[in-house]
Amino acid sequence: MSQTAEQRREPEQPSGTDQAAAPTAASAEGGVTLKSRSLAERLDAVRWLTAPVAAVVIALAGWQLLSVFSDGWVPGIGQIVERSDNVWSGNDVIGDTLTTLRRIFTVFLFTVILGTIIGVAAGFSRRLRAFLRPILTIALAIPDLVYIIMIILVLGLAESSGLTALVLAICPLVVNVVMNATIDRNKSLDEMAKTYRFSLGTYAAQVLWYQLKPAIHAGTRTAFAFSWKLMVLLEGLTQNTGIGAAIMDHFDFRRVPEMIVLAVYFTILMKLIEVLIIDRLFDDRRVQKKQGVPQ
Repeated sequence: MSQTAEQRREPEQPSGTDQAAAPTAASAEGGVTLKSRSLAERLDAVRWLTAPVAAVVIALAGWQLLSVFSDGWVPGIGQIVERSDNVWSGNDVIGDTLTTLRRIFTVFLFTVILGTIIGVAAGFSRRLRAFLRPILTIALAIPDLVYIIMIILVLGLAESSGLTALVLAICPLVVNVVMNATIDRNKSLDEMAKTYRFSLGTYAAQVLWYQLKPAIHAGTRTAFAFSWKLMVLLEGLTQNTGIGAAIMDHFDFRRVPEMIVLAVYFTILMKLIEVLIIDRLFDDRRVQKKQGVPQ
């Protein structure tokens, strides 16, 4: 009886067949997981492509209907495509594009750098925050066109005057976003950094940056969007070169199809820069893939 009880208490050892089947089942389960993940990624890619394609098709159809019912006031898609040769045959499109890009990135870099520095400083300093809040409230309430008009009246029609006006108009947006994110940071992480005696550089890179990254990304996108849109408007009002000036030139001579071609071309170019350059700078998945971190 005792021997029988001992045999009952002994755990059953898996047979050789079970041991061989266990890795096979695990590998099969892992294969199913990888397949489901790849299928989900493909579905996400299809959805990512379907939405803009559908939006473009709907926009083209709506534009064509508008041209039919406008009695010729709105040019049709065929007329726009036919007249686009007049735009690309000119020698000034590339030069105007480079000129506008130089102005845009000048305003963009000054706005992001100044706005981030001031926003972080105001987030840490109560006195600076108390000083800036009324100014930000007034600055955010003033329309952007007012900045352009006032600076031009004071400083003239020089290119530097327009760039200054755009920096003054866009910088409060970045300051406001970054300042609020700095105020809402996790204070316990600051105490941890003091306890472990982090240097200023280590604290900024390892603690503060990851908390402010979403806000800086949002501020960067906002600054870029306002920079290129206001720059086209500024060039059309005050400059003789650039995409905005070219669009205004076509408008003055009632060349509506050429004006539409330039506007669509430059809008697509700006969206490509935003998606392929600016958004990728803040993409955690790309950084993790470089570092070999599994997704």
